Amino acid sequence: MALNTRGRAALVQDDPEEAETPLREAAAILGRLRDTGAIRYTLTHLADVAALRHDPGRAVLLYGAADLLMERNVSNVAVMQELSDRCRATAAEQLGANLFAVTHLRGRALPLDDGVILAAAPD
Repeated sequence: MALNTRGRAALVQDDPEEAETPLREAAAILGRLRDTGAIRYTLTHLADVAALRHDPGRAVLLYGAADLLMERNVSNVAVMQELSDRCRATAAEQLGANLFAVTHLRGRALPLDDGVILAAAPD
C-alpha cells in the first residue's frame, strides 16, 4: 500500500514521472499476491500516468483492465476518480473515439497476469 500511496501522491501533484516507479513496483507485488481489490487502483493510476505521459494506447489498455476489476470490486475514491476521468478524456482525445473504444475492450479482455505485466513493464 505504501508504494501505491507514494505513486498516488505524485499523481495528485501532477508528477507522473515520480509516480511511475512505485506504482510499477506495487503492480508487480499485488499481481503476485493476486490482490484484485488493491491492484485495480494501481492499474488505474498507471493508466493515468500513461495518459499524462502522452501514451494513450497504453493508458486505455490499462483502463480497460482496471475497469473490469472495478466492476467486480465496487468502491472508489472521489479525488482519484476525478483525476482518472480527466486523464481518460485526454487519452480519448488523443486516440479518437473509435480507437479508444477498441483499445478499451482489448484492455478489458486482458487476463489479470497480462494486465500486471503491462502495468509493471517500462513503456
